[in-house]
Amino acid sequence: MNELIGTKDKIIKASKELFAAKGFSGTSIRDIAKLADVNLGAINYHFKSKELLYVHVFQTSYQWVEEAIKMISSKEDLDTKGFALKVFDFFTENKSALMNTFKIILDESIQIPEDAIESESTLLGPPGGDILETKIKKDLSLDLDEASIQWAVKVIFSTITYWSIISSSPILQSKCKGDPFFETKTQKESLKRLIDSLFMSLRANQ
Repeated sequence: MNELIGTKDKIIKASKELFAAKGFSGTSIRDIAKLADVNLGAINYHFKSKELLYVHVFQTSYQWVEEAIKMISSKEDLDTKGFALKVFDFFTENKSALMNTFKIILDESIQIPEDAIESESTLLGPPGGDILETKIKKDLSLDLDEASIQWAVKVIFSTITYWSIISSSPILQSKCKGDPFFETKTQKESLKRLIDSLFMSLRANQ
């Protein structure tokens, strides 16, 4: 059993690396088998097709972020700002892995089977979104509608993701070196001001 689990993990690890570097269409099953040091039959046995392997790679990446965010929440009793800043730190500390995940997600060369999309339908929202939703409700103590809460969650996570991607770009970091707007301290202050603005908007529309 341990050998089977090890083989599957090796295939996913190799696939993630190759999909990020070469794209879905530029990566062959043989490439994956070679890097993972497994035979072709092992890939077919565990994943059936390259498309379903791609879905598993995405799912694994999503769950890794989800578990990390849950761990952040479990360690401290953080408010919305504190939690968002900790997630920001996690994203920037793991920016290479994050960039690779986005390269995989944004690959337009793949056609995902419909049954695979349905089976992964629980992975549509931002990872840790339910935790952030709970913290927003606790901080505001208002009877907010679900649409407003989801709007706030997505805006916060979009901002965290944006700054993480910007900080991962060597060309932008080189071009904008010395610009306070691109410094981590400034980005964190912007995130806190954003949350203040969101809360003001949510209170005003209550």
